[in-house]
Amino acid sequence: MKREGSRFSIDELNQNLSNWKLISKEYNGEIKISKTSIDNRPIAHQVINKKNIDLLEYVLYSLKIKIPFKGREITISTGETKMPIFEYSNKNSKFSFTISNEDYFEKFLKLFGSKELKTGDIDFDKKYLLDTNDEVKLQSFLDQKIRVWLKEQTICYFDLNSPKSKNKLSMYFTLNEISEQNIREQIEMFKYCVDRIKP
Repeated sequence: MKREGSRFSIDELNQNLSNWKLISKEYNGEIKISKTSIDNRPIAHQVINKKNIDLLEYVLYSLKIKIPFKGREITISTGETKMPIFEYSNKNSKFSFTISNEDYFEKFLKLFGSKELKTGDIDFDKKYLLDTNDEVKLQSFLDQKIRVWLKEQTICYFDLNSPKSKNKLSMYFTLNEISEQNIREQIEMFKYCVDRIKP
């Protein structure tokens, strides 16, 4: 059973925290674990009875992991209430792109002839909407390895130097944080993407 307000059960949470601590150590990184107290008591009860916290208060965890890579850091933010976000500083690039799951609105627009960038990979093109300031660079970046990886993701928002991720390569996606191996695979693929970005 999931903890109140959490993506995890207590056993999954303990495994998640253990995995990220281990991964952080393996990659010579650092981990910061934060706790947020949530108090569901009525406001009047909270004001009148500040010290008696009773069972209506609970704690949610969030993590920030920093992994050194190529003279900078991959920062991974995750927690009980949000899916992981991987980020890497990329200040000197003018190249920008956004790769996002197509929603129903975008599919509707395509029916009426809205122009869309295509990779030629039919399954990938069905799943993702692409936007970029340099189509040639994006086509080069999206090699088969990256397209296969992105097709495996359930939910994904991947961008570089977009209004949402200025000066960063950023990826928000689902991953199995209960599996150490899955976390490692995602980190290695994100590192591969960092290497593929041409300045």
